Amino acid sequence: MPQNPAIPEAPAKPELPNFSDRLPDLTQALRQAGRDLVEAKPSQSYIPYFEDVYTIAHSLKGVTGILNCPQPMTDFIVALNQELLKCLSGSSLCRKNKEAGEAFLALAEALDRDQPAETADPALLANWLPKLTALYCEDIGHEARLQEIPPHLFYVNEFVTKKAREISLLHLNYTVVEDEIRLDEIPLWRTQLSEALLSPEFGRGIVVNFLPFLSSEGSRTLKLWAWVAAASYSRAALKQRIKEIMPKATLTKL
Repeated sequence: MPQNPAIPEAPAKPELPNFSDRLPDLTQALRQAGRDLVEAKPSQSYIPYFEDVYTIAHSLKGVTGILNCPQPMTDFIVALNQELLKCLSGSSLCRKNKEAGEAFLALAEALDRDQPAETADPALLANWLPKLTALYCEDIGHEARLQEIPPHLFYVNEFVTKKAREISLLHLNYTVVEDEIRLDEIPLWRTQLSEALLSPEFGRGIVVNFLPFLSSEGSRTLKLWAWVAAASYSRAALKQRIKEIMPKATLTKL
């Protein structure tokens, strides 16, 4: 009698990477932002530093359901994103730069260990978030902030109104940077703009809004428009700094 063919074994399930392998990115972002915030002047906005941490935390949130991540760490990452967003797009503000920096450094220290997703103290993580939010104060929401935006501007979301609000609250100087570049030059251009907004004189500025436009149909070049602000002692000083790094850019009014 013919023998039944052997049933092939089911392929082994792929072993997913461990979430702990991704946490050093967050630890590094927390440590850098923490150090910078501790040294930041009172006239500087917390926003660019919170943005750096949020960028990494948001990417981690997207993989908590894919990678092997314990539930307590998943809950913490989700909550961390929510609390950072309150100060990046919601109605909260943080005017205690030094204390926020110290909080970021403390969290970085707690996560700087082997297999942090599995070994970090859940109680410590749960207690850390209220310590951060205790540094917040309340301001106005997006709809109210939108009333302060010039009516001719477009593509204005809650992140843009939040950063624009900082201009009036901290009396920041601002300008508009315009340029035309090739498509493959965008990363370099953004790096140069970040460098131009970082100075020993005024610390770190903010990009309120950034908009790229195709120059023409089928064109390989882009027109760029960026609304920027910083705690420089004058608008002329801000423009001079930008021109030092980006001499070909055009500086215009809002």
